[in-house]
Amino acid sequence: MYEEAYPFAVAWKFWRWGAPGITLNPDFFHYPALTCYLQFALQAAHYGIGHLTGAYHDLAAFQKAYEQDPTLFITLARGLSAVFDIGTILLLYAVVSRWFGSAAGLVASLVLALNPLFITEAQIVNVDTPMTFFALLAFYFITRLDDAPELRWYILAGVATGLAAGSKYNGVLMVAPLLLAHFWRKIPTEGERGSNVTLRLLLALGASAVVFIILNPYILLHASQFLIDFSYEQRHMATGHLGVEPGRSSLLWYLTDAFPRYLGWPFLFASVCGILIGAVRKDRRLLLAMVFPVFYLCVIGSWEMRAERYILPVMPFLLLFGSVALVEFWETISVFTGNRTLLRSGSLAALLLIVLAWPVSSTLSYHRSLALPDTRTQAREWIMESLPQSSAIVTGPFGISIPKERYTSLLIPFTPTGSEALAPFYDPRWYEDMDLLIASDYDYGRFLLEPERYKEVLAQYARLRSAWRMEKEFKPAESQNGPTIWLYRPPPTPAGLFDASLFHGLSTIAETSLVVQFSENLASALFAKGKLEKCGQMLDASLALAPKDTRLANSFAWALFKESRYREALGFTKRSLAASVDQAEMLALTGSVLLRTGDDQGAERELLLALAKNARMEIPYLDLELLYRKRNDRENQIGILRRYLAILPAGSENARKTESYLTQLERP
Repeated sequence: MYEEAYPFAVAWKFWRWGAPGITLNPDFFHYPALTCYLQFALQAAHYGIGHLTGAYHDLAAFQKAYEQDPTLFITLARGLSAVFDIGTILLLYAVVSRWFGSAAGLVASLVLALNPLFITEAQIVNVDTPMTFFALLAFYFITRLDDAPELRWYILAGVATGLAAGSKYNGVLMVAPLLLAHFWRKIPTEGERGSNVTLRLLLALGASAVVFIILNPYILLHASQFLIDFSYEQRHMATGHLGVEPGRSSLLWYLTDAFPRYLGWPFLFASVCGILIGAVRKDRRLLLAMVFPVFYLCVIGSWEMRAERYILPVMPFLLLFGSVALVEFWETISVFTGNRTLLRSGSLAALLLIVLAWPVSSTLSYHRSLALPDTRTQAREWIMESLPQSSAIVTGPFGISIPKERYTSLLIPFTPTGSEALAPFYDPRWYEDMDLLIASDYDYGRFLLEPERYKEVLAQYARLRSAWRMEKEFKPAESQNGPTIWLYRPPPTPAGLFDASLFHGLSTIAETSLVVQFSENLASALFAKGKLEKCGQMLDASLALAPKDTRLANSFAWALFKESRYREALGFTKRSLAASVDQAEMLALTGSVLLRTGDDQGAERELLLALAKNARMEIPYLDLELLYRKRNDRENQIGILRRYLAILPAGSENARKTESYLTQLERP
């Protein structure tokens, strides 16, 4: 699943795998939560049916099925987008045919059904397709209240607007046509007071707000996290991200690039004609239909960030304008052809052929591309066939799924904004002990667009090319999806320790949490490769920034202890205790290590200190008993066993054995 799929990923975390119960807290506020909840409901239905039919004995089996083969899970998730896309087609027909006749409705819905942007987005997991459906649903109810300002249409319009905003924050802009329809409403019916109509508007706006809050309660419950995520999106939209051509007007890009690409110039021209018809004739219906796309385009056109999917909610409205213009043009032609059915039918066919040629051609090209394997799929297959298990792979944000149960995977930190600040992470010297590094023009090609801004990152790519050997390249053929992928092998003799200059580079990165996460991830990969000295360097870097987080050092120490690699384990216990001295478990482990390496005096000191901090641990008692037995120190041996007996449950097997042993020791 290479495309963005946040709704599915967030919903999958609701299950709290490995922990009891579920949670509905998305802990993610870059998008509203509605699509996440819909995906979770779909996953729950999937599990429920699978459980009843015996496919999934329990949730663990459900999780394992996803990890082994996510195809069914992803297909169902994408199916939700397809359902919303079909709903949008039907809604567009209902809106256009109701106001402008069935012919215009058929044209609009037909063009939408064949539109390459809608087809592409309907086959991925996103938030834009549901938002487009709910925005058009809100507009349908707005058309109803414009004809008959009844309370039900106000409430339904408000609810649908809340659903649109609950799918993506931009959906709130549907309030604009709601307000205009209210103030343009027809004369109230006899006996209806203006205050009643105003109350209906307030109820509609209130319904919209209530629906949004019901769908996003954690925005209020975790307001600080919401503000952080929402502020990030504001900066993201305002500054753009990697790969967006700087200095170009986003609005101009939408008008001259995105719309022509997905509508084709003929239908775009027809849409402009439809807009002009509405403006010249002051057609109330067409003017009302202009409000949302105008407001929406002004908003997204003001952003530095831009993407084709952003125009999805505008497309149905452009199809409305275009279909109205085409039907009017066809009716004008029909006047000259009279009752000659063949000419009328031929003219209609010619019109449809002209406006549909471009989108149909684009759609066919898209489906041809689906018949070819994505370059990322090809790269993954090569890795699975060529790289032995337990290999360590370094990768970037390319969407290549590395099986965790088979390989150690290390992700180079990436962010679409401010990527130049992350240049130290791209230094290939960090990864010389790994087995393979995956690079791609997915990000490299974007860096090249602004060589001065990203000169430090590009310098790291140059270092990679000069020092590493390219093992394989996967370059997309014509109509093939995916970026160019390069697979690199490291130099044959990696350095014994990391150069100090590498750590100086890390110190220039402002986001401490990112450096800590990178250091811990690299330390884990190095530990798996047996590179303990470098692993220790990375742990030192991590503990210097987060001294209370000794989790990883402790984990490594225990792993080495269990393998009887005592001196190596000691290095990690010392690191952990240097960062946080009051860790009873690490003091006990240090004592156990010293006992097994012959330092009896040091072992006694550490074990007694551990018990002073936590007298409920069993291992220090057992190791001290072993130590005193080794010294033939019966008095201390009996004393420590009595202390041990005091913490054991009365009548337990360990208590009985300890009492029996004490009895033997205490005999004269």
